[in-house]
Amino acid sequence: MGQLALVALMNYRLILFTGSRTWTDKGAVQTVLDGLDYSQDLIVHGAHRYLKVDGTVDTDRSLDAIVEYLAVKAGFHTYPMPAPWARFGKVAGPVRNDVMSRLAPDHTYAFIMPVSRGTRDMAGRISKLGLPLTEIFP
Repeated sequence: MGQLALVALMNYRLILFTGSRTWTDKGAVQTVLDGLDYSQDLIVHGAHRYLKVDGTVDTDRSLDAIVEYLAVKAGFHTYPMPAPWARFGKVAGPVRNDVMSRLAPDHTYAFIMPVSRGTRDMAGRISKLGLPLTEIFP
């Protein structure tokens, strides 16, 4: 059984975070997390992160890295879903977005920057499916 199949068995709500690699506003992410329940919500995100020179994750930029850092710190379970770049090349992002949208998340939070092609793609997929979506702008 896949890990996400266990979500249904554990009665978690699936909460999807999608956003730009250039997102830096931790306060906006924290505000959303403050409205969620770590005992009932599983946080899924795209798993993009930047590494510092010393090899540690830069938790100050990239929506995915910020979400992972703040959610774990608050006690949430998280499920990072990295794009399969090595396998699919340039279409890896849309492939991953398709898989994430098919999870039919209970709610999606899209943190959209002015140039945010991948995030807009993900938000469009969620919207087209008629699933709950909140768009957040800087």
